Amino acid sequence: MPSNAFAEAPASRPSLAEASPSPTASAPSDPCGSLLSIVNRPTITTGVCTVRTGRFDLENGYTNTTTTGSPAGSSAIYPQSLLRIGTADPRLDFEFGFPSAQTSSVGQPAVGGLSDVSLATKYELGYSTDADWGLYGEVTYPTGSKAFTAGNAQFTGDFNGAYIISSEFSLAGTLGFNALSGANSEIGRASCRERV
Repeated sequence: MPSNAFAEAPASRPSLAEASPSPTASAPSDPCGSLLSIVNRPTITTGVCTVRTGRFDLENGYTNTTTTGSPAGSSAIYPQSLLRIGTADPRLDFEFGFPSAQTSSVGQPAVGGLSDVSLATKYELGYSTDADWGLYGEVTYPTGSKAFTAGNAQFTGDFNGAYIISSEFSLAGTLGFNALSGANSEIGRASCRERV
């Protein structure tokens, strides 16, 4: 006869009906977390990803173009420096495009000088597991040499998007809007004054 009138039942195991709660769907990871997703080189692009808080990115490039046919020649732009600085909001960065040295001999004797400077901002609007999208705005100021300046301020606004196809391939695109005005407007006014 047992000495204890109340026998302990063995520890119960969860039955199938008492299975652990199913995992909740987690938010997709930020596709702009790696350095390679942030750098906009080897070409000059306006990708979606921003430089993160407390970080900066200095990018440089070189473009050399040879034109055949008529008029023939070549042009070069270097170092195409772009400084990108992260802000307190990790989805926002500010960008400064330094003047670059430019040369051109396309259809004319060789000429050299400096390009205009630019200020820009980029904002990552959002992302999913396979895509990300954002906005970009830029103002280019007419600070360059006479041969290479736009002559007036230029304004650019872009909607950027990217879609991941696989771990090696993705598609990216930009829908851009530009307000361009050049030095020709000044030349036009000057020639009108001369005719009067």
